[in-house]
Amino acid sequence: MTTNKNFLRFGLIKFYNFLPVKLGFEKIGYKFFLSDPATLNNMLLNNELDVATISSVTWINNQDLLKPILPFGLSCFGPVLSTFLVSNEPIEKLDKKVIRLSCTSNTINNIVVCILRKFYKIDPIFSKDSNDFCAQVIIGDDALNFIENKNNNFIYDVSELWRQYTNLPTVFSLLAARRDIKNDLLLDFIKTYSLALKFAEIEKNNLDWKYKKISSKEYYSNLSYILDTNDLKGLFELEKIIKSLDY
Repeated sequence: MTTNKNFLRFGLIKFYNFLPVKLGFEKIGYKFFLSDPATLNNMLLNNELDVATISSVTWINNQDLLKPILPFGLSCFGPVLSTFLVSNEPIEKLDKKVIRLSCTSNTINNIVVCILRKFYKIDPIFSKDSNDFCAQVIIGDDALNFIENKNNNFIYDVSELWRQYTNLPTVFSLLAARRDIKNDLLLDFIKTYSLALKFAEIEKNNLDWKYKKISSKEYYSNLSYILDTNDLKGLFELEKIIKSLDY
């Protein structure tokens, strides 16, 4: 068990995609704060956390304030089974239609905007609070719950759409720290995070998994907590498209 005199305030995404990492940190006794990506993004930027797993787009938009702790993050090449655009109509017919965005994920919201505007050449109306919408973005545990009870809507895996149009992985999250955090503290934390990931690989086989239509093995098989050069290409491609669309 580890007890840290120089304790970094650490925030971890609370969804099932990071559950093995959560169990890894519990195994080594390191304290952390669990929440959704949007909350962690704001807490890190507001100096309420020192380091956190955040939306990759939050880092893209705040590189002057945040530094990525590579190679740690969360990525997927192809379908991830927990990021969906769910629509009443085919995706190509969503021009000028209202799409309700997620309140918890900047990354998936931005990828949806990029895909529809750049590749489908359509311009829907994006909203986070409209109750009168034609399509909506569903992520994380809500998406897993949706699959358990899915209906006849048009369902698009956002990560798979990104792969189809870019042939690159989706980087959902980065481990990032504020730029004022001392390097020696970060080096200690990197050792801790690396150890937690080793335990996470073991814990994948011991999960309390409640879903029936997707097995835990199927779900985690396409997720990676270590980013490689191809993942970074996907991240930088997203940054390039966001800047080119200038929205």
